[in-house]
Amino acid sequence: MSQSLRRAGPWPMAAERVYAAMLRRRVALLKGIILEQAEPILSAGIERDRDRVDALDPEALYWPVDPWRAERWYDGRAVLPVHGDLLETAIRGDVDQSLVAEFLALVQRIRGRLVTVFPVSADRMGSIANQVDRINARNVSRQLGQSVERGAVTQAQLRIWARENAALIQGMDARILDDLSRAVVRAETEGLLTRDLGKVLNERFAIARRKADLIGRDQVGHLNAQITRTRQMAAGFTRFRWRDSGDQRVRPLHEEIDGEVFDYPQGHPTEGIPGQPILCRCTATPVR
Repeated sequence: MSQSLRRAGPWPMAAERVYAAMLRRRVALLKGIILEQAEPILSAGIERDRDRVDALDPEALYWPVDPWRAERWYDGRAVLPVHGDLLETAIRGDVDQSLVAEFLALVQRIRGRLVTVFPVSADRMGSIANQVDRINARNVSRQLGQSVERGAVTQAQLRIWARENAALIQGMDARILDDLSRAVVRAETEGLLTRDLGKVLNERFAIARRKADLIGRDQVGHLNAQITRTRQMAAGFTRFRWRDSGDQRVRPLHEEIDGEVFDYPQGHPTEGIPGQPILCRCTATPVR
């Protein structure tokens, strides 16, 4: 009969907070640069809208037609369909191709400077990895009832995680710029008002901030899972008992397999080891 040891200790939330805070600062910095440099572009677009309205010939726009034939109305008068399209575009102030081209050019300039303006230090990521490692060593020691050496987890293993996450963060910056570019192109396609484009950009950055928090949680969880497996196997354990986090966020499958025993190193056929699935907070209890 299998005998499981104690549950894991506290989750490395301090490391999660450090990682997530660092990503949020990056998002805020990128947001400040984008919005500051985009402001003249948006202002110029609004000014072009005003110029188009001023240049319109009212006599041409308000060409008298039978109201039953009209597809547009303005100021209580029916206008011809072709003039109606022109009038609606001018009065509404839709995002135009010129604004889109200028914004995309801005994004490309910033993209080319990402590495120098937003450097990601592998050493900084290494310090987060070491923080997770220290917390994990205490937790595994508590599980086993004996002190474990941190040397079981090699610095090479931590450096690999640090390098991978530095690359992940650089990729996050690029994805934010891609998302902003798509939003502006979509704004033109959907006829969004120029004056509302700033709101759209702010909404996209709010989404990026939320994703930054998720990345911090997810990546720290992945590292914690990897080094837990390394330490438990180094201590001679070849099996573990899956333990869910016991809260309302547990996914149904993880609640279903809570308490089941799996073999190292593969773990569950589809879920792997606790903490490996995206945003998983389950833990592995070593089994004798």
